[in-house]
Amino acid sequence: MNHESYAAPADFPIAPLSPSLTIATQEQDGKPLAILQRPDGRHFRLPLAALQLLQRIEGPGTAGAFVAALPPAQRGAALGMLRQAAGAGLLQTADGAPAAAPASARGNILLLRLFQCDPNRVLDLVSVLYRPFFGRPALVLWVLALVVTSYQCVQENVFAWPQFAAFTHFPNWILVYALLIVSSLMHELGHAYACRRHGARVREFQVVLYFLQIGVYVNVSEAWMLPRKLQRIEIALAGLYVESYLAIATAQVLIWADPYSYVSQAAFIFFIILLTRMVLNAIPTLRLDGYWVLSDLLGEPNLRQRSTAYVMSRLPVVRRAMRLNFRPRNGAIYWLFSGFSVAVIAFFVDQSRRVLLKLLGSLHPLLAMGLLALVAAMLALSLVAYLRTIKQKYLVPNHS
Repeated sequence: MNHESYAAPADFPIAPLSPSLTIATQEQDGKPLAILQRPDGRHFRLPLAALQLLQRIEGPGTAGAFVAALPPAQRGAALGMLRQAAGAGLLQTADGAPAAAPASARGNILLLRLFQCDPNRVLDLVSVLYRPFFGRPALVLWVLALVVTSYQCVQENVFAWPQFAAFTHFPNWILVYALLIVSSLMHELGHAYACRRHGARVREFQVVLYFLQIGVYVNVSEAWMLPRKLQRIEIALAGLYVESYLAIATAQVLIWADPYSYVSQAAFIFFIILLTRMVLNAIPTLRLDGYWVLSDLLGEPNLRQRSTAYVMSRLPVVRRAMRLNFRPRNGAIYWLFSGFSVAVIAFFVDQSRRVLLKLLGSLHPLLAMGLLALVAAMLALSLVAYLRTIKQKYLVPNHS
């Protein structure tokens, strides 16, 4: 399974699988996998043999009694699977009712939900607008437009250094902010339309305020239940695909507008911010669109956390006391992903440090030091919480 492992004595209670689960099958490297989805949308991936084991639970009992009836060679793995299934809310309670899902995430004080509606009503309209942009003919036209626009940008030297003066002289940043909200909406609706296009249900549509920026959240978690990997990857990339059309249109405005005019400056600022956001979305270590594509391609659910756990388990101080609770498929992938993640994080931390020091240069030294200490403490606490989560989910004592 791709989620928690819960240390527990062998005699913890178990019951049959919850009837509220949705179950689908996929293939990974030619081997069948079962995907179990809870009513809250959270999904769990496990070998088909593990699902068949869980389906053999006929009634309430204890894990110890259940595994005692299995061949000795299967008991250890079966006990671990039962621990995970029970802790993840996949089994019924003793009275036959579906188990309550474990509390997993606390409310985010930085996120405020402004508006929520039925996603089907939104998608009825979106389908009419987005349908011409999907399919093979549209993909061919997209490639041609991308090549032509890229050539024009190079020929017109749209990235000339003097153009960047627009970031300091442009008078109407509210317009740019509004355009970014529109692009965020188009991006998320791209995911939603692609999800519906392949027959998966869109669970939620919300307008939120996150880090003081208005954004859109679309829950397309049911895409992970689709049997074909290409369908899941298309849904993951659909947001970037739709947003790239907006980038192409903005580039054309920039190319044909009078140099350094109001329209040209607005188009340049929006174009640069849009490209930056698209690049960030594509970086596979930032847990955005690129991350989900890479995770699916490699067949590694929770790739970031598993990579961190694998690297931690190789540290001598950890290895002496703990071991992984899953079988690593490819250690080289975990090392490469972790190394690239550290490099990307180090780059962004360094750039943030430079910007922060410039902003703090005009403040009183004591206030500046206090703000720096606050930022450092927040980063340290986030890292400690992340490593604690890794330990709880993927590392178990050597003697267990």
